[in-house]
Amino acid sequence: QEPRRAMVLPHGLIYGSLVVGLVAALAVVLSDRKQIDGIRNLFGGQDKLARFQRLYLPGFLLAMLADWLQGPFVYALYQGYGIDREHNGYLFVGGFGASAVVGTVVGSLADRVGRRQSAILYCVIYFGHCLTKHWGLFRVLMVGRILGGISTSLLFSVFDSWLVSESQREGFDGEQLGNTFSLAYFGSSVAAIAAGQLGEVAANITPLTKLGAGLHYGGDIAPFDP
Repeated sequence: QEPRRAMVLPHGLIYGSLVVGLVAALAVVLSDRKQIDGIRNLFGGQDKLARFQRLYLPGFLLAMLADWLQGPFVYALYQGYGIDREHNGYLFVGGFGASAVVGTVVGSLADRVGRRQSAILYCVIYFGHCLTKHWGLFRVLMVGRILGGISTSLLFSVFDSWLVSESQREGFDGEQLGNTFSLAYFGSSVAAIAAGQLGEVAANITPLTKLGAGLHYGGDIAPFDP
């Protein structure tokens, strides 16, 4: 029996969809006067809110960019290591299970150790998650998936809670906080589009190459490299 071929979407359709999505997002933003004023103030304002946003947004968007960068290449990397569908499923269950378990306690953890320290902890755990991708060994990859699940829970909780806490401490009202959230998640959408393109370029620089003892570099590992 002839093997089933994977369906590949035309590049024109993919890039066209990205452009349409970005134009639609820009249209929504540009139709909101407050949003336009917020973006203008972000880049040119000298008030306390603008300075706060210029401090928070780069860190948040870099964290989101790193997460978006590796997402499309996880399954492809496991396939490149020769991991079958069953064990691939085990890896994803391990990651989602870790995220579900840690997600129930991450809020109290942030309250106890501090939101800034929790954000730094995210960076450390995420670094470990990415590092494990260089080994084509199932047990090492499982550790990496668990670390990835933990870091995902931290990413989608501690940065937002830190923003709310610091905004209250600085005396920003609800509208100013909402403006910062709006800029953050619009920027995250742009980062997601950029990450797809950057990841594709990185993955195509060198092929997946084995060094020995299960250690690899290049190919679909590249988007995970810090």
